[in-house]
Amino acid sequence: MFERLINLPLRVVGRAAKAIQQSESQRIARQDPPPSARSSASLRVGSPMDVPEDFVVGELETSVSSLSQARAEGRILSVIDVRTSTEHHRGRPEGALHMPDERIVDDIAEIPAGAIIVVIGERKSAHAGRVASFLRFRGLDETYVLDGGFSAWKQAGLPVTQG
Repeated sequence: MFERLINLPLRVVGRAAKAIQQSESQRIARQDPPPSARSSASLRVGSPMDVPEDFVVGELETSVSSLSQARAEGRILSVIDVRTSTEHHRGRPEGALHMPDERIVDDIAEIPAGAIIVVIGERKSAHAGRVASFLRFRGLDETYVLDGGFSAWKQAGLPVTQG
């Protein structure tokens, strides 16, 4: 009898976990966005990319000429493209890591240590600034947003890959 009472809560928890897992599998099969991503307002509240208001970000923007100078000095550049998949496939900086939405939270380990991180959006992108702020908050102090975004990269004749 005592053994049944102990196992009862475990069975209830197990059933609840299985129901949640089935619900999530069905949502993925339908390709519905998760509840937190259905509206931009809900995405913003409690997001893992939120940076405390008292965190001092500093100057985030950098220019193509500054990047060219850093490359000439032998510095490693890690380019993170935060544009949509459609924009990314039309053309992207050669070797860029594609991290749209909040994927950066899970994939931060892919960024090479010691690199100058350049976040690229489409022209002037608030999302690129948010990603750069988050990366600085996580200790990656040499993180910048490219002034002019991908358009500036392309106009400067820097290497581009398509497809």
